Amino acid sequence: DASKVEPNQPLQPIPTGTYLVVMTAADKQRTKSGSGELLAITFKVVDGPYKNRTVMERLNLWNQNVVAKEIAWKDMSAICRAVGVLQPNDASALFNLPLEIIVGFSKDAKYNEIKGYQKRGTSAQGGAAPAAQQPAGGTPPVAGVTGEKPSWMGS
Repeated sequence: DASKVEPNQPLQPIPTGTYLVVMTAADKQRTKSGSGELLAITFKVVDGPYKNRTVMERLNLWNQNVVAKEIAWKDMSAICRAVGVLQPNDASALFNLPLEIIVGFSKDAKYNEIKGYQKRGTSAQGGAAPAAQQPAGGTPPVAGVTGEKPSWMGS
């Protein structure tokens, strides 16, 4: 009997800011046009007043638009670097590792958009982050940055 239970109210977007999150899901999906694939990622806020809220990201990793694909691979690289897993063998290697996301709003201000990714503790709120340890000779490339699908994303 629905008359005896208060309905859920629609959630409002979380305010602009930096949030400590973990990646909880990553699912490969067809693009709306059907001409490519994207990675749908779910991040869960792990502390503060918005704890347990989720923020979604869609990375056009396999797209006919070269610019869209390049932006997506750079975002994936930023996520990998933020959690310290530069060459994941499996999507689960990125799950439940803390990182910070910088949240803003879509152009129409109706939903949240992720504007950036950074290592935990990088924001002014979280204090200074320790220097990332990089191997001698520079940072190795993230798997798939050339446009190939990493093995953990399947064929």
